[in-house]
Amino acid sequence: MPVIDWDENGQPKVKPAFKYYWAITAPLTLSIFLSWGLAMLLPWHRWIPKFSGNRNKQTNGDIEPPPR
Repeated sequence: MPVIDWDENGQPKVKPAFKYYWAITAPLTLSIFLSWGLAMLLPWHRWIPKFSGNRNKQTNGDIEPPPR
């Protein structure tokens, strides 16, 4: 879908439907960055054992994340 039209003088002109591109792209990009930021900031390595019931289970050579 081309987003630029050319007028009779040869000047580029943005099509009116270009707003739909931004209506989808901007919120989607923002939601991806917010999801990534939450995933990096929240202590998932502490929550997963609590919810899975494997609190004091021995690991088989797995590396434990460092305590915070």
